Amino acid sequence: MFYSILLWIARTAGRVQFYGSERISECPENKGLILISNHPSLWEPALYPSLFFPRCLFSSRRVPYSVVDKENYYDKWWFAPIRPFLIPIERGNARRELQTIQKEIRPFLEQGGVLILFPEGSRTFKAKKIRGGKRSPSGGREIGEFPRGIRKLFADSDFLILPCWAEGGDKVVPNKESFSKTIFQFPNFLKKTTIIIGEPFSVRDISKDRIVEYLEDKLLQVKEG
Repeated sequence: MFYSILLWIARTAGRVQFYGSERISECPENKGLILISNHPSLWEPALYPSLFFPRCLFSSRRVPYSVVDKENYYDKWWFAPIRPFLIPIERGNARRELQTIQKEIRPFLEQGGVLILFPEGSRTFKAKKIRGGKRSPSGGREIGEFPRGIRKLFADSDFLILPCWAEGGDKVVPNKESFSKTIFQFPNFLKKTTIIIGEPFSVRDISKDRIVEYLEDKLLQVKEG
């Protein structure tokens, strides 16, 4: 609640702006929901949970959980207070990643949970170096290509997917190659962050081979409501 109040102040001051927030209330609470977003900085993961306040106070299903890298984030001592709301994944270990998806993430979603996921697998500038970038048809937006293995989470599922597009976070929390030696970097609240929430969709009718490309395209196509 304290955290959401701080974000409310930032929104009131115009430093953080959400467009399309009403689309969250359109998502039924008895169905799993995955919020996917581009990942320009470390600022976006701090913003998205506030979208589900105050609904999360009245329904445990609306308490959002986030998928995070186990070594770089979850295992750090300063993440201890929020570990109950994190699902750690061992990136680079294909077997353990698959186990986490099958034994933790999918059951969580099948029970109607809310998951925050950055499918690029890293901040955008790093993901582009690893797998290459993908641009929108207009050329105005670019993301790092999603890892192919992510389709294992979405294949044969009926979860709702809420695409969000974030801009400006890399001015609030400037990017570095590594934050491993930094406990906290105070955000520059003089800079503005904009987040656009798109229309929810599902991939139940999309073939497994097209899921990754379909997710990338839907994210790049998010428009202001």
